[in-house]
Amino acid sequence: MPPKFSLQTVLDVRHSKVELLEVELGRLNQERHQKTALCEALASAMDTLYEKLHEQMRGEIDLFLIGHLRNNCNNLALQIHQVQKSILVLEKLIEQKRIEVVEAKKSEESLNILKTKESDRFMEEEKDKERRFQDDIYISQGFRHHQSEV
Repeated sequence: MPPKFSLQTVLDVRHSKVELLEVELGRLNQERHQKTALCEALASAMDTLYEKLHEQMRGEIDLFLIGHLRNNCNNLALQIHQVQKSILVLEKLIEQKRIEVVEAKKSEESLNILKTKESDRFMEEEKDKERRFQDDIYISQGFRHHQSEV
């Protein structure tokens, strides 16, 4: 059995950091998804308001209602713009977090590779010891066999 990896605590800390960053990235992606859904809902509401506004502009015109609908359209356009800006900010944060996750995974993977190499080296040393032990056995058997012949 290979000895305990000397940097196992560091590897565990790096693994925990990777998991934490992945959770944060997932949270940011979920938030972006929610804001995108909100933006789509606002756009749908805007379409509905434009249809109502278009209907009100036929036949008898109620200027108060048209002004109210137009004001609502302007408010929705402002909300859509604000949500789109927050989506852009989130996308930048997501890209930064994605880069952090990649760097953290690289760091963790480098330690995993080191751990694997150390384990492989230990196993190779054990195989070498076993071969030398077998060689010693064969040599001693050969020497005994030779001594018994003489």
